[in-house]
Amino acid sequence: MTVGVVRLRKGESLEPHRHAQPETYFTLSGRGTVTIDDVVHDVDPGRLLFIPGNARHQINNMHDEDLTILYAFAISDFSRVQYHF
Repeated sequence: MTVGVVRLRKGESLEPHRHAQPETYFTLSGRGTVTIDDVVHDVDPGRLLFIPGNARHQINNMHDEDLTILYAFAISDFSRVQYHF
C-alpha cells in the first residue's frame, strides 16, 4: 500500500485529474467536496470514498477549516502513479 495525506486550506483545490490506479480518500478533518466523474460528494471526518481507476476526480475546500484527507493506493511505489490533468 502507498498512503499519504493531503491538506487543503480554505479556497484551495486539487485540480481535476485521473490515473490508472484505483484510490481511496478517507477524510480525517474538515469539510469539503470530492467530485468523481462529475458526481459531487460532501465529505467530513470519517467519510471514505472509493475512486475507480481512470475516474476524473478533484477535491475542493470552501470552508474556513483545513480539509485533511488520507489517500491510499494498492501499489508499492507512489512513483508508479502517473497523473493526467
